[in-house]
Formats: sequence, C-alpha cells, structure tokens
Amino acid sequence: MQSSKLPLPKFPSPIESDESSDYSTIQPDGRIRSYPHVRGQWTTFVYSELPDDSLIDLSDCISSCGSDIQLIENIHVSMVRGHYALSFHQITPFVTGLRDKLSICQAFDIYLSVFKLFTNEESTRSFICLCEPKLMVDSVNTRTSRYVLDLIKQTLDDYNAKVESTIAPSNQNLCLDDFTFHTSIAWCLPGADKSASNLIAQLNELLDEPIKVHVDTIKINTGNICHTISLKDRT
Repeated sequence: MQSSKLPLPKFPSPIESDESSDYSTIQPDGRIRSYPHVRGQWTTFVYSELPDDSLIDLSDCISSCGSDIQLIENIHVSMVRGHYALSFHQITPFVTGLRDKLSICQAFDIYLSVFKLFTNEESTRSFICLCEPKLMVDSVNTRTSRYVLDLIKQTLDDYNAKVESTIAPSNQNLCLDDFTFHTSIAWCLPGADKSASNLIAQLNELLDEPIKVHVDTIKINTGNICHTISLKDRT
C-alpha cells in the first residue's frame, strides 16, 4: 500500500475545510459554493495523473485569453462524475475495498481528443474539458476502462458518498452511461461562456493528435492524504 501526505489539491470544486453551514457564499474569485459543508466529511477524488508536459502548448493558448478564463492547477483525468465525500471512519475501508477490486484490473489507455464546454448543474461555473470521444469500439482496452469506472462508482455508491450532482455539456442533459474520460483544464463564470466557446474552437484546431494517457495507477485523494492503487501491467 502506498500513501503520502499532500497539500489539498486544487481540483475544480473541493469542499472547503471550514465548518460553516452557509453554502451560498461567493468566493473571492467569483465562484459560488453551491452545497453545504458537513463537519467530519472529507472530499474524495478518484483520478489518474496526466504527463506533466502533455498540455503545455494548449495551456499557453488559454493563458493568453485574459482573466475571464482561469487555468486549473493539478490537472488530472477524472474517474467519476460528480463529487463525493467520506466520513473519517469510512476512508480506510473504502480505500482498502477499492484497492482489492482494482489491483486485479489491467492498465489501460485513454485517448483525449475533443474539447467541450461543461457546466455544473447549478450553472455557477463552466469548465473547458478535454475529453475522450464516445467511441463504439469493442476492445480489451475499452472493456477494461469501463470495468474500472464501474468498480469505482459502485464502491463510492456503497458509502452513499455523493454530495453534488455532476457537470454536463452546456444546455444538454446527460445520463450516467454518457460518462467519458475527461480532464478539466480551465474554468470560467457563466458570463464568459461565449469567450470559452470561441477558445474551444481554437483549441480543437490546435490539437493535432489525441493525447494518450496510460493509466497504470489510480489515485484517491481524501482530505490531505493521497492513496495510490497500482493496476496490473499488460502482458
């Protein structure tokens, strides 16, 4: 078992550590906290890391767009939709149970190639996401990746851990079967959606080929602790 203490990652919508029950507070950068804090619960993220240099050129393009669109630090490939929180006593059995399930799964590849604009259900923030296209390809790689997603979601659901509904493409409704791997690379407030849409068109032109992400580890961040689960090498 590998684990290490890390600073709380700056993921898109973490639950802050204060104990306030006021969940309509406007943050300094204009974001609106849209769900209540629950004392003793820890926001839990399940994700895979991206290569450090995979989006450098695209990040430079986003940075040139001004202050309306903000880059997201510590970008990662999401393994779940929505946000989850665990009580302290649930963390160890959750991590242990998920490790037991995933450690027998093979590593797999993700190909991110399409930029899309996603908006959270409360319409308080939009995200520029680089996504895996929805491909109807039946392969060992595809079946493995979907199986891993199912195991993660089922395990989280066993703990009734969901605290916020998902983000979805702007002006569209999504069901759970529509989930695709994605990384959120920037965010903006609703007033900047037009600028974000224009930026997405530019980014799709700039992306010459899919970005391949080899997933051989799954990360679980809960509180300030990061757990790493290794997948089996492909033979």
